[in-house]
Amino acid sequence: MTGRLSVLFFALWVLAGCASHTARKDPADIDWRERVGTYTYRQAQADYGVPSKVEKSSDGTVAEWVLRPTRTSELGAASGFPGSQSASSIGRAQTRENEREKLRLKFGSDGKLIE
Repeated sequence: MTGRLSVLFFALWVLAGCASHTARKDPADIDWRERVGTYTYRQAQADYGVPSKVEKSSDGTVAEWVLRPTRTSELGAASGFPGSQSASSIGRAQTRENEREKLRLKFGSDGKLIE
């Protein structure tokens, strides 16, 4: 009985997590000009999370979010002859993050979207 109850609670927990997850709207589908003056920096953080880059000035804030990061990797090979033995190695290393799709928004000093 306890095992069934545990499975039931787990299933309810998973369903609740799925139901509470809302898919964020693709920025390419949004008319940003329509949101100028009403959309706030706080709303953007709620929609897209913490920005990856923020520039603050007396005029306001420019925030940038990386929406779909991709990683590039390089394949490398090496060989050597230490002493009388030979050795070789082949490996793949992730080298950098390619910022393919970014969202860059400018907010005024009042925190509302200006551009």
